Amino acid sequence: MKELAELRDEIRLIDEEMAELFMRRMESVRGVAEYKRAHGLAVSDPAQEQRVIEGRSALISDEEVKPYYIQFLHDLMDVSKLYQHKLLEGRRIAYVPHKDKTAGKAAESFFPDGTPQRYDECDHGRPPRT
Repeated sequence: MKELAELRDEIRLIDEEMAELFMRRMESVRGVAEYKRAHGLAVSDPAQEQRVIEGRSALISDEEVKPYYIQFLHDLMDVSKLYQHKLLEGRRIAYVPHKDKTAGKAAESFFPDGTPQRYDECDHGRPPRT
């Protein structure tokens, strides 16, 4: 059995390789976003996503690990879609509407490069506590 430190070192090396691959992938995602902008295509393409899941998951022969790889692919595609949305639409800043209607203006002043949106219209965020 390998020592814990050795195993963690192996994982670190794999993570470093994955970081390089992630950067390459995101450069390609940027190209996909540009293509979609030029051709008026939506960011989300469920049929393509299903083809990716089916094709890539077939590369994993270990049935015990395969569901985790499928989840990894879903998560990776979610990150890619978030990046495409950012590239195509800019940052969407969530705010909670207030009766005096100043929340959107406040969000704009704090995040001038973003587009204020109600919290229930954003990809991420949490509804206000009541």
